[in-house]
Amino acid sequence: IDSEHISFTSMIDINSFIAKKSVISLQDNIDFSVDVPFDTVSKNSVSDRTLAYASIYRLNGVYENASRRVSIGLLRVPFGVGRIFTPVDIYNPYQALALEPSQRQGVFGLYYTYAVGELSTIDMIVTSNKKKESKMGIRLKSTLKETDVALVAVDDKQLSMYGYEIEGDFNGMGWRSEAGLFKEKNQDITYQNSMFGVDYGFASGFM
Repeated sequence: IDSEHISFTSMIDINSFIAKKSVISLQDNIDFSVDVPFDTVSKNSVSDRTLAYASIYRLNGVYENASRRVSIGLLRVPFGVGRIFTPVDIYNPYQALALEPSQRQGVFGLYYTYAVGELSTIDMIVTSNKKKESKMGIRLKSTLKETDVALVAVDDKQLSMYGYEIEGDFNGMGWRSEAGLFKEKNQDITYQNSMFGVDYGFASGFM
């Protein structure tokens, strides 16, 4: 193996908050732990108005060449194209109550990407949680003209999901959509979640 194709990433996140008791109480009740086989968060309520915690944000190794990329460890699985509501992103869901909701905690697993062609890839993911249960996912993604299209499937002991994600640009306006068909195996419930969003950057200004 050529060592030039190997890289390692480690990120430790250290935060402290000073706020009103009600805000600190709300944050203290949020479970910042990650569903992985080992502990990643150390949280300490210093006082009624101060909260501090440290967490292992990323810890993984990567091997990459012209057509393949293999990542293993605590990593991010980038499913979904939505800004806030991302139905198919069941690996790293958006935490709306967190003080920094843009941060996505990682999962522990193996992430394999294979480039079928210049504009098409296959992603395969296997992760493990605290109960040593596995979750398997696959995404088939391709670029058609200026539009990214992907089919996504995820399956574990409790839930199965089949969906799509699509993102493109039209006359300077970005648009995106994703949807998933979900089946909760324990309760035999099937439901659907979807989203559609647009944005425009006003590159010329408002005037």
